[in-house]
Amino acid sequence: MGTHRLMDPRASSMRRLAQHLDAARRSDPNDRRLVVFCLDEALVDPARPGLIEVIRWLQLQPSTFVAMVSDRPPHHRREVLCALDRLGQPMRVRFDPDLVRVGHESPASAVDGFRRDGYRVVAVVGRDPTMIGALARADDTGDLLLFHARGPADPPVAAPQVIEGEHFDLTTLVGMDDLPSEVSLVWHGVNDVDNLQQFLASPVEWGECDVRRDPRGRLVLRHDSFATAPWTSREQLLPLADVVAALVDADRAVKLDLKDGPDVLAEVTALLDEHGYPQDRLWFNASIDVLGVDGFRRLRWIYPRAILQCPVDFLTPLLLAMPTQARDILSSLSDWGVDRLSLAWGADHLVPLLDRLQGWGHAVNIYGVPGLAPFLRAALLLPHSLTADFNFPQWGYHGRGSGEGCLYPTPAESGAAA
Repeated sequence: MGTHRLMDPRASSMRRLAQHLDAARRSDPNDRRLVVFCLDEALVDPARPGLIEVIRWLQLQPSTFVAMVSDRPPHHRREVLCALDRLGQPMRVRFDPDLVRVGHESPASAVDGFRRDGYRVVAVVGRDPTMIGALARADDTGDLLLFHARGPADPPVAAPQVIEGEHFDLTTLVGMDDLPSEVSLVWHGVNDVDNLQQFLASPVEWGECDVRRDPRGRLVLRHDSFATAPWTSREQLLPLADVVAALVDADRAVKLDLKDGPDVLAEVTALLDEHGYPQDRLWFNASIDVLGVDGFRRLRWIYPRAILQCPVDFLTPLLLAMPTQARDILSSLSDWGVDRLSLAWGADHLVPLLDRLQGWGHAVNIYGVPGLAPFLRAALLLPHSLTADFNFPQWGYHGRGSGEGCLYPTPAESGAAA
């Protein structure tokens, strides 16, 4: 039976593509599965939104490869390869030149050629309805899914192995279970009871809490400083001790963002030790000016197996223009015990920064991701960890955020941000 017959016809076109690939993988995990794209307009003009993200996701699947077929003349091959490099750079996509076919070869001939090269061609994506229809009529394997990436005026193609769609939408292609397993996920701003309960009900491994000392001298969870946002009687502060106890009972890992500097370290470490928190389930974050060299070194001495993180957005100009000087600063941070660097999602030149830092052997966290679609794009970049509010109504998550500025996002705002 062809794998395309196993798809749920009620699912979106993107989800049906994912189901087809999963069925092909399960039928023979050792195959080299190939998805062929015949989208010439994506080679030299602005790509259709979401296309490169879908290609990135495909390339991250086990034993799955992506080929591009262009009917441009053979002497345009270098131009096509350069265009593909530009297209792929924002999502760290690299195209294998051996899987880029440029010439007057028809898509059907290209598919046959890839099969002779030992690939199992499981899907072809293209806009031309005539080409899609011809491939459907010629396919006798029952194994080939044809994705008609139609434009608004294109006629549909009626065939059992054809699915139709105008959009390449990551949010309908990738679910929670499809995220790269090597990226650690962090639920940001577990600073109130509602957020704590939602985090504990989720499969997210790490919960991040903002630690401050309140006007009464207690350690509580709050993003904003009491000096800039005074405490009022209407605000219910969550004690750090209560959250630590709840996380230990639930066997959850904790990321503590230390907002008030090294003065709280003695009490924080005593609390963690009292509850017997395993070191490999501890993660501390602080900016350099807040915790300082002595604070980082003290934490590293107490918890040699914990993660110590600091944001390095301030280093962006040096990382791009003066890498030698930037590397010296990063070496100093490593000497202090810092072993995780953090970059904001909206940072300029994020991918070059990620390439440089990871190329130098540093673990990198991405934070400040505003919605589900950006979250998925960030996850596909393969940082070591990803911190987000998890305000993703599409997945049934309604994370409240950290309460920065005494503001909490709504599901509608999350959808707009995505």
